[in-house]
Amino acid sequence: MDAGIICGPPKPGTPGPLIYTFGPDAPALGMLAQHGLRISDLHGPVGAASGLKMSYAGITKGLTALASAMMLAAMRFGAAPALLVTVASLHTAAETIERFEAAVRAKEWAVFAKLDHAAAAEAAGLQLRPCTVVVFGNPKGGTPAMRTNSTLAIDLPLKALVWEDDSGKVWLTYNSAEFVGQHVYGRHGLSLDAKPSRGLAKLLGDVSRDATR
Repeated sequence: MDAGIICGPPKPGTPGPLIYTFGPDAPALGMLAQHGLRISDLHGPVGAASGLKMSYAGITKGLTALASAMMLAAMRFGAAPALLVTVASLHTAAETIERFEAAVRAKEWAVFAKLDHAAAAEAAGLQLRPCTVVVFGNPKGGTPAMRTNSTLAIDLPLKALVWEDDSGKVWLTYNSAEFVGQHVYGRHGLSLDAKPSRGLAKLLGDVSRDATR
């Protein structure tokens, strides 16, 4: 038989890693579920678990490495402000989300939705570290622009991502105000004037700081 462990080490309050098993004798490992282990027999050939594990590691670690390289390149060429802003949080993912929502509402903006990718993954029998998108915005600011071009609604409201890396560190990521003004509005033939752009930058900075400090 062949088995591969997917996801990180067990943590209190989480379901823990999932052990995928393959091979004709793999069903025998099902008895380990009685001892608290999560076992999933995928009825594949011996060796498939190793392939699954390598693929998972390649995706998670490979994407992290690629993203890091791209951010370094952006910084080198002075393009970092046009990309994502990522801030380390001193709190758990759940606490960071709660604090972010409170900070947004304190600015008299609205929180429209939360997209919990980890919960969706678990419902599909998969595992994902905490990874939640908070959808937020201000209809008073976005509606006039949408009246000019309704396709802007595909990109608004704004979004912030609260996520946990492989070491358990929590981060808050969002598009910079420069990116929103130049690229989000820009691809719809619209523009965000300097004053609203500065106001958006300040608001994003304020709420991210309140959420993570």
